[in-house]
Amino acid sequence: PPLPVPVVIPFSTAQATDLHSIAAELFVLEHEHERLKLYISLIDKREAEVLMLLYSEKESAVNVAERLGYSKRTITRIHNAAVAHLAEMYEYAEKYDG
Repeated sequence: PPLPVPVVIPFSTAQATDLHSIAAELFVLEHEHERLKLYISLIDKREAEVLMLLYSEKESAVNVAERLGYSKRTITRIHNAAVAHLAEMYEYAEKYDG
């Protein structure tokens, strides 16, 4: 049987530029995501777990507290400490890499 003929969709210069900028933005986001995963792997395991439950699994602080056996106030403290540690890492990287 004959091979299917590929359909070529002509792109305007504007569309090609848009696609290029979207690809560039996706590359930056992927890099930032990888950096965040690295930083999270460096913080306290309890802090990393709380962040993952709150942000990746979209659990409420009350649910995370129940699931881990802590009070909501403790979860808030752990969360705040985790965010502070991540902020320090980003500041350090900005100071010495940027």
